[in-house]
Amino acid sequence: MSGELFYKWLNHQTDFRDYASVFLNSKIDEEFLQGTGRAFGAELMLRKDLGKLTGWVSYTFVRSFLRIDGINQGAEYRSPADRPHNITIVLNYDLLGWIDLGATWVYSTGQPLTAPEGRLVISDYGKPTTYPIYGGRNQYRMPDYHRLDLSVTFHLNKGKKKRYDHDLNLSFYNVYCRHNAWKIDFDTDETTGLQSATLTYLFSIVPSITYNFYF
Repeated sequence: MSGELFYKWLNHQTDFRDYASVFLNSKIDEEFLQGTGRAFGAELMLRKDLGKLTGWVSYTFVRSFLRIDGINQGAEYRSPADRPHNITIVLNYDLLGWIDLGATWVYSTGQPLTAPEGRLVISDYGKPTTYPIYGGRNQYRMPDYHRLDLSVTFHLNKGKKKRYDHDLNLSFYNVYCRHNAWKIDFDTDETTGLQSATLTYLFSIVPSITYNFYF
């Protein structure tokens, strides 16, 4: 078992200014500001290296904040790395001496998010234009992230005296098809005027097969 406490002071931290213009901006460097930050937390790990069943369990608690003049009215705010709870469980089981079973489960608090809290509609020559009104920087969060991966590895030459080794691995990423958010889009229905949030994710379950040859 191991444990660690940490506190870090951060300098030259970079972030987008409030209401930054990013799309097709040829002078994107002008949209960044620099300031300071701090991060603190604890890391705990329990590891088992002997026997047929091996692996580890780790838990990390971490907070991270930034303070940059010109962003969030100069007040301290959560950095993109502020994800307080992080858990990793890794298990490996030696089956029959030449077959390894593996399982990995990961969990982390959702990433900080700046979301619109309202909207302002301005009519320009009879055509209404909607502008979002944002709250504080990174005061909301994406949904929590978690997934389970499973694998089985066949060591085809284990225990045999040969000049080469090879193995076959079958793995399944995100076994229970967790829809982990990659981004969230905020839209306004043109008919009702109501706002909605649409979650976009990249992967559900992803199977793969790998053959390795060593010589």
